[in-house]
Amino acid sequence: MSDREGAGVHADVSVLVVDDDDFVRSTLLRQLATLGVARSAGAASGEQARALLAQATYDIVITDLQMPGEDGLQLLRSVAENQPQAAVILISGVDPRLLRAADDVARLRGIHVLGSLTKPVSTIDLRTLIDGIDTPRATKPASAIIAPLPIDAERLRKALEDNQITIALQPQALIKDGRICGAEALARWTDPEFGPIPTQDFIELAEQSDLIELLTDSVVKQSFAIAADWAQIGLPVRLSINLSPATLYALDAPEKLLSQAHAAGVSPDQITLEVTERGISGDATDILEVLARLRLLGFRLALDDFGTGFSSLERLNRMPFTELKLDRSFVIMAPTDAKARSILHSSLVLARDLGLFTVAEGVETAEQLALLRDLGCDAIQGYWLSPAMPPSALPAWASPRIDSGLATRK
Repeated sequence: MSDREGAGVHADVSVLVVDDDDFVRSTLLRQLATLGVARSAGAASGEQARALLAQATYDIVITDLQMPGEDGLQLLRSVAENQPQAAVILISGVDPRLLRAADDVARLRGIHVLGSLTKPVSTIDLRTLIDGIDTPRATKPASAIIAPLPIDAERLRKALEDNQITIALQPQALIKDGRICGAEALARWTDPEFGPIPTQDFIELAEQSDLIELLTDSVVKQSFAIAADWAQIGLPVRLSINLSPATLYALDAPEKLLSQAHAAGVSPDQITLEVTERGISGDATDILEVLARLRLLGFRLALDDFGTGFSSLERLNRMPFTELKLDRSFVIMAPTDAKARSILHSSLVLARDLGLFTVAEGVETAEQLALLRDLGCDAIQGYWLSPAMPPSALPAWASPRIDSGLATRK
């Protein structure tokens, strides 16, 4: 590809190159210029890179792994914390297995990894990865300072009082025929001043500031109202609701949830209550009682993010779950990573042996869907099917996909 051919192709993409080798760094910057990248910068260390990341936004960070001082893995943590929108390309001359491990670390931190390259980097391979970036994002000038959103407990409390916390729904479909079988209720917060707040951020804030019960109560009430609307129009879709770990320690939680369901006109068998592995890691006696009583009352129970925690098989066997949700990190990596694929396979075999319905989260590609079908997963959830949507949009979207099984793509 000539300079003329590359000019302007990636004019709206900004790239930060991090490598302690001056020759490698300068070569990469020249290659980027050849590919039409209009704004690029270089850093000789992780420390220099962090300083540049604090001054401007970047669409792509290309980083070496082995560097003196702050290495590439430490830099990935900084990218995840300070510029989560940035995609990453990993380069290194290290053992390919270490490169794959670093790739896994980045993905588990929620970073969009375009791929990894070994040195020396060819322009063709570099172009292939850069072409994989989503539509170019607008970037801030170099003088712009990135600061965390000033969201505190009082602001969240007011948001709950003012009904700023809303629900979005992400559909689930059966793999065997594509029919819509459920949807997960996802909490959303759009602050009047700062706009959308990342869900994980305000959930962690709620847990740290004793607001998690109020947040859970808000989500449950809104979700039950949605399920009641579905029942009135005859929409046979089960709704999944995330419960906080605190709920599992409240021995009166089953009665409270049943009372809320009845008040909304919802039958418990319309509802799947999701808990994480972390949520069941405490006092097994109280948790087991709460879960067992919820099942006695008719609610279905799902273990969410399975594979990311440390639940013993003995504990899993004792708890009355009806559903296992496979964590997105394994789903994303499975087509190209033998270990992730093995974990998925083992999890699905375990679920079948225990009689559990299985849902794979984070399905984004046809390759992932085909693998999950081959492994015997029951249902999928993710962008391949549909992104989350407003509750008002789901009935019209889902109705033709319930009987005819049209849910192959969004």
